[in-house]
Amino acid sequence: MAEPCSGETSGRISKIVMKKSIYLILTLVLLNACQPENPAVDSNVDEVTEEIVGGSTVSSVDSISKHLVFIYSNRDSSYCTGTIISENLILTAAHCIKNTSDTLVLGFGLDRSKGTMQARTSNGAVKHVAYKADLTAERNDVGLISFSGGLPEGFEPAPLANAKIFAKVKSEIIAVGYGRVKGVRNVPPSDSGSGRLRKVTLKIQSKTTNGKAFEVSQQDGRGICYGDSGGPAFVKSNGQYYLVGVTSAVLWYKPKDSVYDLCKEHSMFMDVKFYKPWINAQSGQLL
Repeated sequence: MAEPCSGETSGRISKIVMKKSIYLILTLVLLNACQPENPAVDSNVDEVTEEIVGGSTVSSVDSISKHLVFIYSNRDSSYCTGTIISENLILTAAHCIKNTSDTLVLGFGLDRSKGTMQARTSNGAVKHVAYKADLTAERNDVGLISFSGGLPEGFEPAPLANAKIFAKVKSEIIAVGYGRVKGVRNVPPSDSGSGRLRKVTLKIQSKTTNGKAFEVSQQDGRGICYGDSGGPAFVKSNGQYYLVGVTSAVLWYKPKDSVYDLCKEHSMFMDVKFYKPWINAQSGQLL
């Protein structure tokens, strides 16, 4: 699954690697949380008590929650996050859609474990035709999911980035998702915090030269993790959350002979402003 980056992203990452120990290797990991029902557990792993990589739990009175959806695949029990962009359409990551003919379960609510989510099922999906699983700047990791039944009460679409509001280097974004609170692989789902909606404020570190993606440093202990794939990066303006990015991947260093948190290095988001023409065109065909 690991592939090297290329282009501007590769050059920047290579410089970071040079500053690290020669025993560290750069690896890129998809964020969709494919977890077995009974994963192996290391008894030496500390109990997880922190929120999502330095973030906080989203409450029922937080208006940001009305734009989010939990995406579950019966095919392999994996899950992702998505953003509502119309009455019957979800924007997510292409890698969250294993097969466009699969039926996905869409959960509207704050916490999967409570059993209170309102459910819908997908009736169509599309991935970007140029999607690549190699995790480069040419990744094109965006996809759309359609569903019937309309939105549950209290939920509504988020507006997309526009000519004035979009992802800018050094600007703050709010990432939201149902993912894990720690990227240690052998922490069981029951202790990982997955399935519960959380948010975290981050700062955009750089953008790729092709305009398709931007990156965030998570080395200060804040960021996204497994299960947050496909989720939104918002910019808040005049009380409104604008969708400027789609969570795609984490970039991490793996030291030898240690248990390592994979979600505390760097992350990559697809830039919604760049993909807006594709989103608009595909929305018309999918609905």
